[in-house]
Amino acid sequence: MQALEVLAVGLAFELVASSGETKQRFHVRVLEVSEDTFRIALPQYMGRPAALAVGTVLEGVFNTSGGICLFQTRVVEQLDKPVRYLLLSLPEQVRSIQRREHVRVEERLPFTFTIVTGTRTKVALAGETRDISGGGLRCNAETSPTVKLAVGVEGDVLLCLPDEMPIRCLAKVVRCQTIGPPGRLEFSIQFLNIPERERSRVIRHVFACQRDLRRRGLL
Repeated sequence: MQALEVLAVGLAFELVASSGETKQRFHVRVLEVSEDTFRIALPQYMGRPAALAVGTVLEGVFNTSGGICLFQTRVVEQLDKPVRYLLLSLPEQVRSIQRREHVRVEERLPFTFTIVTGTRTKVALAGETRDISGGGLRCNAETSPTVKLAVGVEGDVLLCLPDEMPIRCLAKVVRCQTIGPPGRLEFSIQFLNIPERERSRVIRHVFACQRDLRRRGLL
């Protein structure tokens, strides 16, 4: 998707600056668009102007009625008059992720899946993901013989993303099988009511993993 088709004046989006494992998030709006740049007000971080030097690579994300759009940009110039602005490079491409076509990547992350048993007892299954996407997770966990996990069971999932607040939402088991020793399960869950902003965080992490794999020649 061409950037000029979607980056219109007034578009609100989230801008993400990454430094190592640290991420800064800013809510900004497009103020002006030209052939190769676009302008936003200088974001604030903890009450002060954000320190975004010329050349800093940033990620943008915004929601549409059909899914999520992601793009990469960099700081071209910082303007101080008449007010403080950032001039950003126009992205070469804006990637649109439809709600039905979530990209999946192998990733090991800690999670818990809390269900309510037939005796109305809450049980938390803790384990590690095998792969993740904006639509759900494939995971491994240990369970006891008294806990019956089957397709259709719903529960609360808590997914821990690196250096970020955990993601919590309702999810449903869509596949389940025993692997290895008794009590060792592999199952897939589908997010049910995840807010689009939280889904965007998962998708951004998926694409960050893919970029890292490509850089290392593994993808």
